[in-house]
Amino acid sequence: MIKPERSQVVEIEAGYQFTPEMLLTINGFYIKTKDVIVYKYDRQTGEEFYLNYERTGTSGIEMEYKIRKAWGYTNVGYSFYRASPKSTVDSYQIAGKEHLNISFPAHKLTLNSSFKVWKGMRINPSLVYRSARYAYTQIDENEDGILGRLAPNALANLFVNYEGLFVKGLNVGIGTYDLLDQGTVYPQAYNGGFVRLPGPGREFILKLSYQFSFQPQQ
Repeated sequence: MIKPERSQVVEIEAGYQFTPEMLLTINGFYIKTKDVIVYKYDRQTGEEFYLNYERTGTSGIEMEYKIRKAWGYTNVGYSFYRASPKSTVDSYQIAGKEHLNISFPAHKLTLNSSFKVWKGMRINPSLVYRSARYAYTQIDENEDGILGRLAPNALANLFVNYEGLFVKGLNVGIGTYDLLDQGTVYPQAYNGGFVRLPGPGREFILKLSYQFSFQPQQ
């Protein structure tokens, strides 16, 4: 009989406002889960089932820095985690890299910003950086997953917007997702018999919109 999972979460957050426009927050967390429910698949019999494992967990920190001025704004975030050394869920573990869980990067850096360039024109760069991950990248002759290393990648986006082009309310934007054409992949967090799933690559976007302004009746 499967038991329900039980989790204990400890979280501490602190922040400091340097100026009315500048803020730094730091969050520390510790998560411990007992009677972990884990999916299993027997390739010989084709049977699917669930098992309880004794425990697993993670701990780490998250930081965010925000600044907002007349010229625009910048938000920078960073996160780091470590898998619990007492985890008993072998399905999540990586031999020789016990501080990591399968498919999850230890480090993640994000940037979201907007800069006023001229009149109604703004440039909006953003970035998501992930450190190296380990995931099932190949299938052997027994249809069993083979762990491989996914290199660090940076998904950079760049957009240019102009508000009030020629007439008030007419807005135009042009930009690209995945500027460096790194590609996005979605690896499984366990050995489910599938390799990483491909996601979108570089995309170009042109957006044109008009906002009507209705004056209230007197």
